[in-house]
Amino acid sequence: MMSLARRTSESFELLAVTPPSVGIGKPASVGAGKIEVLSTAEISAPVVDNERGTYLLQVVITGPDVCLRGVQISYRAP
Repeated sequence: MMSLARRTSESFELLAVTPPSVGIGKPASVGAGKIEVLSTAEISAPVVDNERGTYLLQVVITGPDVCLRGVQISYRAP
């Protein structure tokens, strides 16, 4: 599961959360592992304010043979 949060001196707010991954596959040590992609386009406050806040990408990883391979964050100017 991944979430995007914004922190300012006054607040901490979650902007987006992906649904939990529920994939079932063979562990990489046994054979070909399963690759899952989590994404969301639903962001509650889509305005980026780099002067007032910092942004955090939080990733929750559980279970054996689970790892994070890469993250891509895309945004565009309005």
